[in-house]
Amino acid sequence: MKSQRARNLLLDDFFKSEMAGLEQAQMDIIVNSAPHELEEREEAYRMQRAVRAIMSHFESLSQTDEIEKKRWKIL
Repeated sequence: MKSQRARNLLLDDFFKSEMAGLEQAQMDIIVNSAPHELEEREEAYRMQRAVRAIMSHFESLSQTDEIEKKRWKIL
């Protein structure tokens, strides 16, 4: 099931570490950029947002089963 596979990814230390590293690399670009490097900062910001969106997607997938169970209890 998708939700279980997503949950397994989110529990995987290697995956979490790599995703955090990707996000941190973009933050480093932003922090260490020169004042005139506006385009580089904007691109790094977009990349950081993409990494966060990917993580949010997997978090959402991992909760799908729980949401489905609760939906049927309400009805």
